[in-house]
Amino acid sequence: MKKKYDLPYKEQLSRITRLNKELKKYSVANDEIFNEAIDAFTSFFIQCYHLADWLKNSGYSEKDIYDFINQSDYLSLCHSLANLQKHQKGHDHSKQQEECKFCDAGGFSDFGITTPIIRQYNYFKGGKYEFVILATKFAPFPLPILDLSDMCIKEWMRFLENSPDPSTSVKPQEKC
Repeated sequence: MKKKYDLPYKEQLSRITRLNKELKKYSVANDEIFNEAIDAFTSFFIQCYHLADWLKNSGYSEKDIYDFINQSDYLSLCHSLANLQKHQKGHDHSKQQEECKFCDAGGFSDFGITTPIIRQYNYFKGGKYEFVILATKFAPFPLPILDLSDMCIKEWMRFLENSPDPSTSVKPQEKC
């Protein structure tokens, strides 16, 4: 039987792409779906961050992977969200660690110890409630969770486009 994926990371990349598509059903935030949405967002960010492990197992350089995560505002936020849930606190390997990547604004106290995701009314997007986080990197503006999840996928794709393929040892073409 032929393997579906030629490198381990491709299985995880497919998984997080499917999970990201599923998140779209939470484009409008309301009380009835709040807990379900938080669970879905949390699962996505944990799985998305752990693509790093799958990339290491596929032969990509661990240093390159974590350097890229630390340099990406979106993936470092994904990392913090994943670790906040897993360890009940933020965790950052970077030497330029910020005190906290999230602005509280009542989100933690209202919805849980490890939930910096809040609902916020957006006057500019059709006057609806959406799920957002208040991240210090993006302050004072809220960052919609669906935008963050999309950007995390795009960042991983950028990493793959700019990293040598470990199965061929071919470096990506330099862009003009």
